[in-house]
Parts: sequence; structure tokens; C-alpha cells
Amino acid sequence: MDLEGDFYYLSTNIYPKERLNRIKEINRNKNRKIIVSTQLIEAGVDISVDVIYRDIAPFDAINQTAGRRHNEGRRGIVNIVKLVDDKGRKYASYIYEKHLITKTEELLNKYDVIDEREFLKLNIKYFQKLRNYKDKSKEILKIIENFKYDEINNKFKLIENPPSIDLFVCVEDEAEKVWGEYKTIMEIKNIYERRKKFLEIKKKFYEYVISVPEYSIKGKNILFNHLDKIDEKYYDRETGFKIVEDNTLIL
Repeated sequence: MDLEGDFYYLSTNIYPKERLNRIKEINRNKNRKIIVSTQLIEAGVDISVDVIYRDIAPFDAINQTAGRRHNEGRRGIVNIVKLVDDKGRKYASYIYEKHLITKTEELLNKYDVIDEREFLKLNIKYFQKLRNYKDKSKEILKIIENFKYDEINNKFKLIENPPSIDLFVCVEDEAEKVWGEYKTIMEIKNIYERRKKFLEIKKKFYEYVISVPEYSIKGKNILFNHLDKIDEKYYDRETGFKIVEDNTLIL
């Protein structure tokens, strides 16, 4: 495989302002690009690519990723792979419920190649397989049949987000300035005045906030509180949030 090109990495471990900058750069860059992304790319990311390689996931998540594979009117290709760890466990099982992966594999195992025209039929089959899953499949099927795909993301969550903790990333001068404003506001004793002042900086404040799943720091010798400030000790400018423990870097 030819790996020459400009590399980009996208993840929710990277603070929102920097993520947006990278997405803008991807869209401006006319050179060949290689983009590595977490499931962040499944929805709401405005980029287009020619070829996608993605790990197995629930079929609706694969659908969302496939939405990135159109480029200037040309059809793209989505390749589905199954990544496993050194114990043979699928990496997807750490993120998605086993039931959803199993039903997706049952659906895809019958095909070597799937044409885009078959996606509607496969979507219906997928949610029929989930008919008894949380009793939501009938309503989801109606949405699909009416081509209102966006409503699936808006109205249903087949995967619950794990508990997380919000952290303020302070690795640039502007972030340091915003953090200073925030600390000053938090010292205001009048709750209504404090809330009013925070609303004035809320948008730019959350440009530097990431949500870290609690399981990623569970058992580590680290204690974070909600909206703690972190610097480059816990944040890598390329890959985002990191954990340092006993001189070991865990990304």
C-alpha cells in the first residue's frame, strides 16, 4: 500500500478548536491525504475521501462512515476489516455492544462487494435483525423507509456513551487567557452574575474542552476533577489526551 501523502489524525481526544483546524486544512489541501480517525468521523465531519478502510462496527455506524467516501461526485470505496488485539479479541468489542457487531457480521458475511444501491435494503434488514433490541426497531425502520436517516442519530442511541470527565486543555496562549478569565469568573460570589459572565466566554471556553471516558483513567495513579486544566504532561499536540504513569505513555 502506498503511504505517501499528508497525514492527519482526528479524535475526540483532541480539543475541538484544533480538530476544526485540522478538518479545514484537510479540505483546503489538494495533495494526497491519509487520514486516521476514531469513530469521530462517523457523523458531522465535513470531509470527503476516495477510499476508506474501517474496522467492523454496527451497520449504522458503517453507513455514517460511508458518507465520507464521496469526492467531487465520484464514487468511493469502503473496505471493512476486522482488527484484533494480541489475544484475538476484536477491537470493536471494546467500543460497541457484541450484539450489534454480531448482527452486522451476519449481514455482511453474505457479500464480497456491496453496491450503494443495496444500502437501503441492507439497512432495513439490519434493523429487522434488531427487532427485539430495546423495542426501538419498528420506529427506526419507519424512519429508514421514509429516507429520514438523520433522525436515527437525533432520536436513538443504540450505544450508550460511557461516563466521562471534562478537561480543559491548555497548550496554547489563547487557552491560557481563556482559563484565566474562567478562574476569575468562578470567584464571583453572586451565582447569577457568575453564570452571566460565564455565558459570555462559554463558546470559546469549550473550544478547549475534551471529554475523557472514566474507564481510560480507571486504576491509574491519576485523579482528575471535572474541568481540571491539563497541559502537555497529559496532552500530546499530535494525538491528544494521554496518560503518563510510571514513565509509561499510554495513548
